[in-house]
Amino acid sequence: MRRLRFKTLSIQNKLWFLTSILVIFTILSVTVVVSSITTNFINNEAERDLIKNIELLSEKINLVFNETAIFSKMAISNKEVQDFSVQEKSGSFSEEQDIRRILTSFVVPRTYIEKMHLYLEDSKLYYSSNYYLETSPPFKDQISEIEMNLHPGQSELWGMPFYSTELTQYVFPYYRKIYFGKSGVQLGLMESLVPVRLFISTIDNSVLSEIGNLYLIDEQGTIIVHNDKDMILEKVENSRLEFIKENLNSSAIFDRTILCSTKVVPKTGWIIVNEVPQSLILGAAHNMKLRFFFIGVIALIFTIFLSFRLSSLFTKPLREMEKSITAMEDIESKKYVPIYSMDEIGMLGRQYNHMIDRLSQSAEQGRKKEIQIKEYELALLQSQINPHFLNNTLENICGLIELDRREDSISLIGDTADFYRSILSTDNLMITLRQELIIAELFVKIQNVRSNNRIDFEVDIAEKYMTKQIIKLTLQPLIENAIRHGMDYSCEKLKVLVTSFENEQELILRIKDSGLGMDREIVDNILKREPKTIAGKTKHVGVFATNQRLKLHFGNQFGLKYFSEKGRGTIVEIHLPREVEDEEVR
Repeated sequence: MRRLRFKTLSIQNKLWFLTSILVIFTILSVTVVVSSITTNFINNEAERDLIKNIELLSEKINLVFNETAIFSKMAISNKEVQDFSVQEKSGSFSEEQDIRRILTSFVVPRTYIEKMHLYLEDSKLYYSSNYYLETSPPFKDQISEIEMNLHPGQSELWGMPFYSTELTQYVFPYYRKIYFGKSGVQLGLMESLVPVRLFISTIDNSVLSEIGNLYLIDEQGTIIVHNDKDMILEKVENSRLEFIKENLNSSAIFDRTILCSTKVVPKTGWIIVNEVPQSLILGAAHNMKLRFFFIGVIALIFTIFLSFRLSSLFTKPLREMEKSITAMEDIESKKYVPIYSMDEIGMLGRQYNHMIDRLSQSAEQGRKKEIQIKEYELALLQSQINPHFLNNTLENICGLIELDRREDSISLIGDTADFYRSILSTDNLMITLRQELIIAELFVKIQNVRSNNRIDFEVDIAEKYMTKQIIKLTLQPLIENAIRHGMDYSCEKLKVLVTSFENEQELILRIKDSGLGMDREIVDNILKREPKTIAGKTKHVGVFATNQRLKLHFGNQFGLKYFSEKGRGTIVEIHLPREVEDEEVR
């Protein structure tokens, strides 16, 4: 109907309409392309900024780690520290002051270390604000736990951050074993405390710091560095942690909303994470898209006005011809344009009359070709619907023979032969409903041998419908689908019932099963498209092809309808015209 209305438009209006459509398409295409390029550019820039942030934080971590390790080694190798560690302690206050003075000399403003502690094998702590409290038995257990975390051959370890009440801030503990330089005997541990705020300052100065999050987590997902101190030692959610571990040292989109970039810190296994919401990143792209849209609207208005004026000038000489050809309704009527002159308009009319003859011939050829295509499609779908369970049936026969079930083997071979004989006995596309039910019953009988008689198949169709014509192999694929997807792994039987009823326009065959049922999403899409595997190959063509065959043969108003609910079985209805004439594929 829409095509007919468009044909009745004047050439002037057609030119105006097509020019407007072309301009709209061009504007939309340019907007989409520019938006895509802008979005990709902004995303790439944001990704580079995230990586830059991570690299800066990684460099700061390595710098702090290296300096802490160097000054800890220097303190451990100091002669006074070595002598103090091996000599017998008198426990006097002056000796404790001496070791504090020595360790303090290594904690100077130019280092990142706030404080050093010395743990010796006598379970005493030196350079501490509370000597007696921190050398008590509970603290001895803490030292033992730290030493257990140091694997054989491992001399250093970074611990989890904790809040130091003495320093009133979160600190990282760095532990390093103390060995006596002369004998190589382990004397204890050296603890160096590094402020977490060293890394927070780098985070605050990073690019996109105001709209994103840059933080550090351990392998278990505990946050150990964050510019919000309340987030330190909190756990990230499991879904986010799994996503981070799947995309280590790369950038990816989390939950379709957050651009996330990660990097693993060597030695510790910690992970640097930088996240920015995509909505904030793409704000500039959205604004640019709006600008292009408004510019496009202005250009569209101007183009529509200009095209209307130009089209009226171009079509003015053809208006007389328009009056002559309005009487022609279709090509078959062959209403020729009268020729009154041999000028340009006359030559155009002569060519128009020749065109009518050629179009009439072409239309006839097109109708014949359309019939051939329809017949070809029906034959193609018929070949797709052929039974595809033969291989499984032969394997079952082999299994029965190996189990020495001779009678079952012979029965299954005979049923399979009868099944294929019923299918291949005629080349006709149409058979009676009675013949179709025989094929379906043979199929169920074969399936019962395979499933130890777990299928209860019942037919309740009035005798008056048995002579109705139906496309061959309509019921079998639907029953096969009901068995394959409806049967569970329990020992309960699957009930399949075939019934029929009719209304004023249709004969409806209904197949109902007591199986597992299907989700709403599967029911909504089962007839919309031909299902594909990951490799792109067609799978389970039976239902889709059966529906297409019915629509091709009887019309789009007929075909299949599915009704199902998870756990409550499935119903499929076959809608056919009430009067189906005998027909064969040409």
